[in-house]
Amino acid sequence: MSDAPLKGWNHSPDVPLQVSPFFSWPPRPMAMAAWLWNSWFFITERLIVVAIACVSFYWFQPSLDITRTLAFGWIAEMFIRNVVLMTVVAGGLHLYFYTFTKQGQVLKYDPRPLMKSGRQFTLGGQIRDNMF
Repeated sequence: MSDAPLKGWNHSPDVPLQVSPFFSWPPRPMAMAAWLWNSWFFITERLIVVAIACVSFYWFQPSLDITRTLAFGWIAEMFIRNVVLMTVVAGGLHLYFYTFTKQGQVLKYDPRPLMKSGRQFTLGGQIRDNMF
């Protein structure tokens, strides 16, 4: 975190932001290997997303034989699967970060809580607007 946070903001990242060593010149193979190891091989966001994609593909994806012909059934099945996945993942993150506030104010840019209501929201509240 930088030494002089911006007024009104809870977290200010170190700048300049570091990019992947794959986009740096000259190439640094050891830095590339370390980046891959640190961002893919432990329990990270990327590994969790890949795991969800693999589970979804192998157990909840209609077979390719069925999907060769356009039909309402398998399209609806995939749509429902995607809505359930999105609700579980986004809802779980919302519960963790906002309802149970497990992370507290750490790394939260805006220290204000979610707004419950207001005229600026189409559906009457920030959560409903974010959902729909």
